[in-house]
Amino acid sequence: LRRFLDRAPVEQQAWLRLRALWSAAWLANWSGETATARAYATEGLALAEARQDEALLPRFLFLSAAPALQDGDLVAAQVVAEHALALARRIGLIGEQSFPLMQLGTIAHLRGQVGGASAAYREALALRGRNNRQWALRNLGFLALEGEQPDEAYGCFHEALVETWSLRQDSAVVENVNALAALARERGQWQPAARLLGAADAGLERLGGGLPEPVGRRERKRTLAAAREHLGEPAFAAAYAAGRALALEQAVQEAMATDGHDG
Repeated sequence: LRRFLDRAPVEQQAWLRLRALWSAAWLANWSGETATARAYATEGLALAEARQDEALLPRFLFLSAAPALQDGDLVAAQVVAEHALALARRIGLIGEQSFPLMQLGTIAHLRGQVGGASAAYREALALRGRNNRQWALRNLGFLALEGEQPDEAYGCFHEALVETWSLRQDSAVVENVNALAALARERGQWQPAARLLGAADAGLERLGGGLPEPVGRRERKRTLAAAREHLGEPAFAAAYAAGRALALEQAVQEAMATDGHDG
């Protein structure tokens, strides 16, 4: 994609360049290259505006919000995500509303605004748009976990994991494994928490070094710190290494067995 974008003339086959910019920005953001993602998203937004392509504008707007959200600039991310959502609603693009809704829910979640986060996640879930169902389920699970409702959290995490595994959406699968590591943490299941954390980290690295989305990233840090503290470094290192050695299918099986109950 980089080679194509470096060589292809801007004025020729603009629709193809827009597709390449979209994919390149998405991959760069997922890989943690937020400056590159921002540059591609900005170019794509300008090109879509020049072509007066209203159907693409919401996509490039929420894609422009994504690097700001990854970098923790919640104010900038909120402004752009709100613009994307308003535009998608005005045009009537139902399928383009779920991404900015999830971004706005995530921003509220990170700020501790539980009601606003839950409302946004549930609206996105109801839209069933653009593969965000599993993201909405996972983040609703994190809200349940924070509300000391592990059974509800497990239901959300398990459903998200089953769905993404059946579709082999591997990047989402490992994020859901990370979520179930957090559930094990909250139930004091320190060995499973460390193993699942290792499996999730290794899975993301095999896929290209991607970053969990912001709420999942925060939960990963909590799981890492808590498991190290309770197990001690030698026992944690051994469990984490054992998790890293698991094949993805094995990690999924272990994650599905983590039901949040003691014992």
